[in-house]
Amino acid sequence: MSEWRLRDGANPDPGGERMDVDFHVDPDLPEFRSYGALTYQHVEYLQVATSDGRIIPLPKDELAECSMFFRTVLQGDWAEKEEQIVTLTTVTAEALSNCIQLCEQMHAGDAQLDDMSLRTSCKLLETATYLSMDELVERLSELIIRQVSTESIIAVYRYIESRNVPLARRIWTMILKEFPTLVFTKEYTKLSRPEMQRLLLEPQLNIAPTEETNVVDGWIKAHDAAEGHAFRDFSLENMRQRAEDASESLVFMPRVPRSVLLSLGGWASAGPTNMIETWNERSKQWIPAPVRFFERHRAYHAMEWDSLAAMHEHRCYVSAVNYGDGRVFVAGGFNGSTRLRSAEVFDIEANQWSRVASMHRARSDSSVARVGSEGRVMCVGGFDGAQIHDTVELYDPQQDTWQELPRRMNSMRTGVGAVSIGENVVAVMGGYNGTNRLRTFEFYDAREGLWHRGPDMNTTRSNFAVQEFGDRVDEPGLVVCGGFDGNRTTNKCERYDFAAGRWSELPPMTLAKSALRVVQLRDHPLIETLVQYDERMSIS
Repeated sequence: MSEWRLRDGANPDPGGERMDVDFHVDPDLPEFRSYGALTYQHVEYLQVATSDGRIIPLPKDELAECSMFFRTVLQGDWAEKEEQIVTLTTVTAEALSNCIQLCEQMHAGDAQLDDMSLRTSCKLLETATYLSMDELVERLSELIIRQVSTESIIAVYRYIESRNVPLARRIWTMILKEFPTLVFTKEYTKLSRPEMQRLLLEPQLNIAPTEETNVVDGWIKAHDAAEGHAFRDFSLENMRQRAEDASESLVFMPRVPRSVLLSLGGWASAGPTNMIETWNERSKQWIPAPVRFFERHRAYHAMEWDSLAAMHEHRCYVSAVNYGDGRVFVAGGFNGSTRLRSAEVFDIEANQWSRVASMHRARSDSSVARVGSEGRVMCVGGFDGAQIHDTVELYDPQQDTWQELPRRMNSMRTGVGAVSIGENVVAVMGGYNGTNRLRTFEFYDAREGLWHRGPDMNTTRSNFAVQEFGDRVDEPGLVVCGGFDGNRTTNKCERYDFAAGRWSELPPMTLAKSALRVVQLRDHPLIETLVQYDERMSIS
């Protein structure tokens, strides 16, 4: 799903243009009061003249506490003047009073901002920014980011652009990242020609190479002849043939992918490898990364590996999954003499491992995946030293217990891959059943408690990597890489498309390896370095 969704009943600014038309503070802020009607004892006041002609007394200590602007005024030479009236030529009494009261409520820990309308949030942000109410600016900025929708984002950006530059940059970045949604809804045609020209020359713009010409044509059709003519000239001047994927699509420039896959470590023909490869979805190729596992810091990059706290037990052939909130869940494995039932959770920020309940069965070479939103973890298959399992266990963090599910997989599997799809589905594929490497694929639906068969992979494989990966969050897909195919370690990769219901080959990794991990990196500043981005690359 898109990170900001289409909102039913959304009420963007008329015509999707500027939000400063009839822009006023809505009367939806709870219990706001006029400071002009208040009386205080033993408090020094500052007379403030606002843009609507009012002069209101405000407590100096409260002004200084919430506003850098007023702190500067009250601590400077101006404070020595006899007639102390501060004139705010662009701030109304209502907006000023509301901002001060919000600051008071925030300091008291009871500020209720979530019910505020988007229009009110933007208007108060203008006042808070002007008066350097930094804490309030931060809270309002986060609120606006949550409130903005597909229909309102262009109007919000235009209103914020000259009023709060940091927030305007964030909203512009949202437009870049979520541009496919704007294209789908045609909202992008509301961008002005200068905005479109700037957008199309951004390396971070999230747009498929095959879509760039269509976007240009769609914008031209939505505008008058003069604007369309000028934009067509700009496009002809700046578009080049041949995209990064070597197709014949016309594009403006190579672009930094929004997300990449990292292939980490593993066992190659020469033994363990510390090589890292990056899958660039735009160029459809694997690229050796400029860093490796556990190498020392080098002058030309700032990445460095650090050792973290040790687990409670030695483990190899262990299963691990991202547990959310900066945690990693691990289960089972082999300590050199015994297959393990134990499990533990690592808190990255605290750099600490905590034990959780042990599974019912010992399992190495199993696979774990999250199920649902309550922190449950499913562990499938594995080997206990004597038997390969088709059983499945589910961990409940509320009870700190494991439950063996009544429904078993359709195959015994060790060296198996499992990954969550959404909240309620776990996809399982491949592995070894004691006789053969497998290509079979099945998935478990937690809502039904049933296993369903899917189409077989193209390649048999065990001890491989699997990761959810798709162009859009609401169109999930799977990518599997490497492993052992029964004869040799492989570098073959393939992708499963849930919408099409089929597997398709991907270009192979540069190095064949098994026992590797593949992870997705999304919206991260490191991506540009990992894909070794150069705006001139692959353009002819």
